[in-house]
Amino acid sequence: MNRMTVLMLALLVILGIAIAVIIAPLTGAEANPIYVRHGSSGDGSSWANACGNLQVALDQATSGDEIWVACGTYNPVHPGSPGTRTDSFRMKKGVKIYGGFNGTEVSLNQRNCYDNKTILSGDIGDQGTITDNCYHVFYHPAGTSLDNTAVLDGFTITGGNANGVGSHAYGGGIYNSSGSPAIINCIFQDNHAFADGGGMYNEKSSPAITNCIFYRNDAQYGGAIFNGNQSSPVLTNCTIYGNSAYCGGGIANFNYSLPVITNCILWGDNSSSSGHEIYNSVASPYVTYSDVWGGWIGPGNISGTPVFVDPENADFHLQPDSVCIDAGINSASSAPQLTSFAAPVVSGSLLYASTYIGEVYALDTTTGAKKWDYITNHQIVGSPAIAGNALIIASGDKIYKLDAQKGVPLWDKPFDASGKIWCTPVISDSIIYFGTLGHKVYAVDLETGENKWEKGFSGAIASTPLIVDDTLYIGTLNNQFYALDITEEGRTRWEFETDNWVWTQALFHEGTIFFGSFGGSVYALDASSGEMKTQWGNPYSTESGDRIRARPAIVGDVLLIGSQDDHVYGLNLEDGMQAWRPIAFDDDIMADPYVSGTTVYFLDKDSKVHAVNGEKGVEIWPQPVELNQD
Repeated sequence: MNRMTVLMLALLVILGIAIAVIIAPLTGAEANPIYVRHGSSGDGSSWANACGNLQVALDQATSGDEIWVACGTYNPVHPGSPGTRTDSFRMKKGVKIYGGFNGTEVSLNQRNCYDNKTILSGDIGDQGTITDNCYHVFYHPAGTSLDNTAVLDGFTITGGNANGVGSHAYGGGIYNSSGSPAIINCIFQDNHAFADGGGMYNEKSSPAITNCIFYRNDAQYGGAIFNGNQSSPVLTNCTIYGNSAYCGGGIANFNYSLPVITNCILWGDNSSSSGHEIYNSVASPYVTYSDVWGGWIGPGNISGTPVFVDPENADFHLQPDSVCIDAGINSASSAPQLTSFAAPVVSGSLLYASTYIGEVYALDTTTGAKKWDYITNHQIVGSPAIAGNALIIASGDKIYKLDAQKGVPLWDKPFDASGKIWCTPVISDSIIYFGTLGHKVYAVDLETGENKWEKGFSGAIASTPLIVDDTLYIGTLNNQFYALDITEEGRTRWEFETDNWVWTQALFHEGTIFFGSFGGSVYALDASSGEMKTQWGNPYSTESGDRIRARPAIVGDVLLIGSQDDHVYGLNLEDGMQAWRPIAFDDDIMADPYVSGTTVYFLDKDSKVHAVNGEKGVEIWPQPVELNQD
């Protein structure tokens, strides 16, 4: 990492924004694979002595093994069995399954997935008749607990028909519950689900999906992919085309799911109700550098016909005049090069940063050299917190305490199996405070990880707590804002009903609590009583009513609010009236601002930094500075 990169990291820390940390994944020595070739009857020790059934190879495989599968069609029925609709393949932790071989290769880089089609099919009964097909081609219930060491690479998954009851009505191609495998170079085609997720169903699951195609899958919700119950898959370089559903012909996201979609094409999918490409219900996908039919807000996104070679015959190569050529971002081409939702922090000579897929890094602020890294294997949304020599990380449903100098875990403990932690933990008097999507606020002993107290709410919590003296202030995703007494196990001092979600951290100033909502309202509450400040009367409403996700800032007598309607608003602290005309930016404002004197720095969603004079309401720089420019 060169000096310019270090300077950029420093700027990002000043702004309090998210960064991308790019570290190549570690690979071990290539193990002797288990060989599978259709029609063979060997023990899998070589191509000449290949196993003829993938299920047998999977039964044989243990963590660290690779399975190489030659071209042909395979179904999930064991040898000698007549086959039932509940038969399915099942991945394993630590086992990598590769297709695309012709049966002569001696290394992975010799295979050709395009020429050597390796098909995993649920068509086990009358060929071409879907009614007797397997419910799922792959079935991963909660007990399998897959992580990204389970790899599926180079296959066509087809013929799953999840038209049963219970879990068998979801995920015709792949069903994932509480598991997050890596899916690479795969085609999901002609899979069906009676309920959700024709191609793939994710529940509390966040698979990494790279270089995949979803074509002609169908369901009620999420024809290609359904993400529910805090599922946040990472889709990179994928094409989603010709799928259909009642809602979300391409992708349907529910219940606090946060998928990350980069360098993808979502085109030509169909919904009979809402959301041809993407449908959201209490969910917020992060889509960038993608071509989305009908358009989608996000850095680098376009909406132009991709011009495939022959999409109706599943040839999704791009023709020379396609608008998608050179429209992506190169840093997304190989995992785990992922943008983080977490702002980095600095303590002493070290900068601490994390990626969304659960990697934590300590970098020397002078040289940029990596001092250590630690992998949680769960999503990280909030920033790290520092207390002395301890680094606190919220990842998945766990809190991790690491030695800040060495990266050695001191303890890690799960706290809410029903909900992930999206906020930044806050530390006060050796107690860690945080909320969860499982509707709880926790107080945890910094030294031991012991749960001191917890308090339940009726809504999910993504807001970072604010602690002032002995009161914790926090908002929820069911339109409530609370003041809790931390000396009495979180006893509610007062609560206030808002017009919409409260995701942002609040700001305290001279006895008043300021925060914004997802309904575009700005509130000024008396910190003691929870009542609207008398001089304000009612909350201030932004022009569009769009989401406010960034924390407020104060300069002199002006409260500054950045909104996802591309504007910065300046309000008089005393009465909530406009101090100056709103300033229009090029894109959404989601990151917290940084104040230096009378200057407030904002980052918009298009990675442009704006400098605003907070007292006068004017931009200081003639043009914003674009962080991703050459």
